Amino acid sequence: MERLTGKIALITGGASGIGAATAERFHREGACVAIADIDEGRGRALAERLGERALFQRLDVSDEAHWREAIAATIDSFGALHVLMNNAGIEPAGTIEDTTFAQWRQQFAVHSDGAFLGCKYAFPEMRKAGYGSIINVSSSGAVVGYSFVLAYAAAKSAQHALTRSIAAHCRLHNYPIRCNAILPGGILTPMVVESTRSRMDVERPEVQAYFDRLGKPADIANVALFLASEEGSYVNGQCLLIDGAMTLSVGDGLHDDRLGPPAH
Repeated sequence: MERLTGKIALITGGASGIGAATAERFHREGACVAIADIDEGRGRALAERLGERALFQRLDVSDEAHWREAIAATIDSFGALHVLMNNAGIEPAGTIEDTTFAQWRQQFAVHSDGAFLGCKYAFPEMRKAGYGSIINVSSSGAVVGYSFVLAYAAAKSAQHALTRSIAAHCRLHNYPIRCNAILPGGILTPMVVESTRSRMDVERPEVQAYFDRLGKPADIANVALFLASEEGSYVNGQCLLIDGAMTLSVGDGLHDDRLGPPAH
């Protein structure tokens, strides 16, 4: 079943991980897909592999001019914009003691400013199209106190207020646009692998157990598909934690579930 036939989607951070999995899923479901990323090599390769109904657009989400260009390229190629997935992200780093102000500002530039700019410039095109689904990709770190991702978690938390405010605005004005957020937790992406490797010995049994229980990018793509499609037409202003129950056992006094069960 092609659940997105006739829909046009722009996905940031679309060259790898969750973004690439979502681009592939949306394309299989009939959508035209604009893959936006700063990684030109992998982004262009994915667009070429998908073939018809796919394009690559270089996009630094913290750059307002880049956003105008990306939206314009999508409209020029496909004629409209119905779905925006603000998925671009950078590796989290630092506690309150070692995070620099420059790192703090960089996290907000990508995750908070980038999401705002995407919503801002996609919004009028969705109004013209008469259909809109904005999907902001936040993180479980925004709602759980992970000490080592201070700035990342704070910037991702800002997406929640952005999401709810846009949803409320759309309902108030009866606009045919929905805005929701997905909060992935424990998903096996290149960023998660690199972040974990940088902090700990991946040969430890509990770390290996953690990797074994991670979800896949396709698990998030499936949720994004529902939100993008007509099936999610009454879901608006929601921040959906998709983590396989991982965060339920963080801080339970026995172990931190980000690292799997404790070693014995």
